[in-house]
Amino acid sequence: QMIGSVRSAVEEGRLTLFAQPVVRLDGDSSLSYHEILVRMLDENGYPVEPEEFLGAAERYQLMKELDEWVVTNAVRALKQHQDRPDAEPLRLAINLSGQSIDNEQFLDFLKTELTQPDAPAERICFEVTESIAVQNAEQARAFMEEIAILGAEFALDDFGKGQSSFTYLKMFPIRKLKIDGSFVADITESKVSRAMVKAIVDIARVMEIETVAEFVQDEAVLEAIREIGIDWAQGYLVGAPVELADLLGPQNQKYARTNSSQLPI
Repeated sequence: QMIGSVRSAVEEGRLTLFAQPVVRLDGDSSLSYHEILVRMLDENGYPVEPEEFLGAAERYQLMKELDEWVVTNAVRALKQHQDRPDAEPLRLAINLSGQSIDNEQFLDFLKTELTQPDAPAERICFEVTESIAVQNAEQARAFMEEIAILGAEFALDDFGKGQSSFTYLKMFPIRKLKIDGSFVADITESKVSRAMVKAIVDIARVMEIETVAEFVQDEAVLEAIREIGIDWAQGYLVGAPVELADLLGPQNQKYARTNSSQLPI
């Protein structure tokens, strides 16, 4: 039933890209940085929980096609944005699924997208969760290295949630490390969480990897991560998701909203 809903959402233009800001804690605002999120509305215009439609897409092996749609539309919107003479520098973070990382056709697709004329590869950061990366570490490393050559960055997402090992930080060509929100959320109450976050930040700093704190929801948490030395913050305290079309301006709406011909599912 959910797969049918996803198909109709694509055909009827009910799939939309949102963007949530990721804010530098040193006050440097020279680069606007946002994580891309895909959202879906049902037939009555009500939002569908991401876990529902993304979970169905994952179970029925449709994540590759969904990732391709997100990448295609995000890259086009970013190209359109950077062509504007008054546009501020912008970087977008795009999540990739395990089904895409393991698929040679998706790798070829991504290379094609990032080598187009004026493709903004250096303005894109692909996020891969720690659990996905370590499932097939050698393949994930090879995938990241091939794409990183084209200028895109990689972030290891949800670090600390899975099989956390600093060994993987040496293995993958990552530029950012996103610390799982479960550690960040209680960092002011749990000495263990604070110590673990600090250890991650200390190692990342030595390796010249930037750190991002997820799930920053209140001022106390924000102050704590500043003291520890985290580079970036993400969460509703620093910015809620907004439609990518609204963030970039009306001339980008045709890229930031769905086009049924670009998602063959």
